Amino acid sequence: MTNNDKHFEDLMDFPAEMTFRVVGDATALFRAASESAVFETLGRAASPVAVQPSKGGKYWVVRLTVTVDNADEIRALYQALNGVDGARMVM
Repeated sequence: MTNNDKHFEDLMDFPAEMTFRVVGDATALFRAASESAVFETLGRAASPVAVQPSKGGKYWVVRLTVTVDNADEIRALYQALNGVDGARMVM
């Protein structure tokens, strides 16, 4: 197995606290949709949630910290957060 073949299962011990960063439109609707995506996917809320505006103010970075129990939850969250209206990038 090369470094490029490693998966979340190989790299992390679960449960683990992770912070997902979602870059998107600078609106309250975007923030709420990002938080809802976490709750709908995991059945629990992200905590804490922080918002940082971009330099120009057009975009927000919403930071959602959540405890994940396994690699499938990480994959599901990435998929759900990428589907949020207004999302430009998920990290």
